[in-house]
Amino acid sequence: MLNIKTTLGSSTIAGTGLFAAEFIPKGTVVWQFDPMIDQVYTEAQFQAVPPANKSFLKTYCFMYMGKYYLCVDNARFFNHSDEPNCMSADFNENNLGHTVAKRDIQVGEELTDDYSLFGFTESDKAFNLDIYSSQEI
Repeated sequence: MLNIKTTLGSSTIAGTGLFAAEFIPKGTVVWQFDPMIDQVYTEAQFQAVPPANKSFLKTYCFMYMGKYYLCVDNARFFNHSDEPNCMSADFNENNLGHTVAKRDIQVGEELTDDYSLFGFTESDKAFNLDIYSSQEI
C-alpha cells in the first residue's frame, strides 16, 4: 500500500506511470505490503484464474517466495528503471520488505523501481523481469 500521495499519468517508460503528488524526501517509505488490502495468490490459485484475468495478474503482480502479490492501489503502476528513484529493500525469507525513496523526489516525477531486485528466489526475479520485458515501450 502506498504511503504517499500519487497520481497516474502517461509514462515515457511504458504505458501508465505512477507520479509523485507531493515532495518525497530521500529515505521515505513509499510502499509497504498491507495484508488487509493487497492480494496474495498461491501458484494453484494463480493457475485457476481464467485466461483474461490471468493476463491482468501477469501484468500487475510481482512474485515473492513463489507467491503472486497484487497491489490493489496504484502501486501496481511503478515502472522499471535501470536507474530508479525508489528501491525495494529488506526482502528476506520472512519479510516482503518495503520500497523507499533513493533520493529526494519532486512533485510530478515518475516513481520507478528496479524489477531485477524484486523477489527472493531466481524464479521470482525471472517472473518479475518478464513483466518488464513484455511491456510495450
